[in-house]
Amino acid sequence: MTILAQIKGLFSPQAVAQAMEQLPPQETTIINTLLPNSVEHPFVHIGIAELENVVGTQPVVRRDGQPIPFQGKGDDVNLFAPRPIKPSIDITASDVNDLKAIWGNKVTMQQFVARQMDKLRRLVRNTTEAMASVAVTTGKLAWPSRLEGGGFELYELDFGGVKRLDPPAKWSTSAPPPLAVFYKWLSGLKRAVTKAGGGGGKFKFLAGEDAFALLLAFAENWKSTAQGGPISLTLAEGKITIGGFEITEVSEEYQSPLDGQWVPKIPSKCLLGYFAQRTGKVFYLAIDSISNNGAPTPFYVVVEQKPGDAAISLIAQAKPLPVPDVRAMILSEIAE
Repeated sequence: MTILAQIKGLFSPQAVAQAMEQLPPQETTIINTLLPNSVEHPFVHIGIAELENVVGTQPVVRRDGQPIPFQGKGDDVNLFAPRPIKPSIDITASDVNDLKAIWGNKVTMQQFVARQMDKLRRLVRNTTEAMASVAVTTGKLAWPSRLEGGGFELYELDFGGVKRLDPPAKWSTSAPPPLAVFYKWLSGLKRAVTKAGGGGGKFKFLAGEDAFALLLAFAENWKSTAQGGPISLTLAEGKITIGGFEITEVSEEYQSPLDGQWVPKIPSKCLLGYFAQRTGKVFYLAIDSISNNGAPTPFYVVVEQKPGDAAISLIAQAKPLPVPDVRAMILSEIAE
């Protein structure tokens, strides 16, 4: 049996599934908070009606900024095919030589496979999280797809935009508003979402880094005046609750695939308000893979030998489509 065949056996669908069972569930802030429901879709395309059920409006597809029609089959079926994510890692000839020392040890080999799968699934999850961050803050899924000959093509799925409502004047630490005034602003954001048809359940906020730092500064002033007042104020690590409105700090960033710059998941000066019971979904569409029979799965691995005979590539494949319920969200830039 060749080395390539042995490596393929190590990373067979059954072996990968067994290795994945050893790994803890993945948690990332935006997906777990705003798109916690995942759906494995049986086709490589998704119908526009399924997206409308989540976002409430008809999405628009654009390629490099220009609207393009959905692909259609018949008069009343419109379809969209998301681009796949294909991160990869290499097993070098040197790694193969090291593996020979543990080849007969089943437990050690399973641990090796699990470590490689953990690397790949994190790459897929982090990319999906970044895509979700774009979707929930802009109401658009705009993510570049690498072209075969080099360069990128930008596909955009416009869900109708996230509502935006900023205060008449941004706040700063030099002029903190009274607690009652800020509470009224939070209530107004909730009311704006409710009037637009996005209401339902408890209304919460995610805060960008600068916005949350501003609230912490305000809280020092508010705590001295809020004792016994009608509006409650509580502080915890990474969290402030004002009159029942829970505000959680999100200081995390993702790396742009276009220029490598780090981008805040939530714009630094902003609050993102949302109804917790009106969360979106991440669809995982069927993968265009002969070896996987085109089956829908959040994660699939292909083993290929690289040109030059110096390494074997493990290529993860996934077709995630984060779809937020934009009706239930609102963005507000509060900090100067």
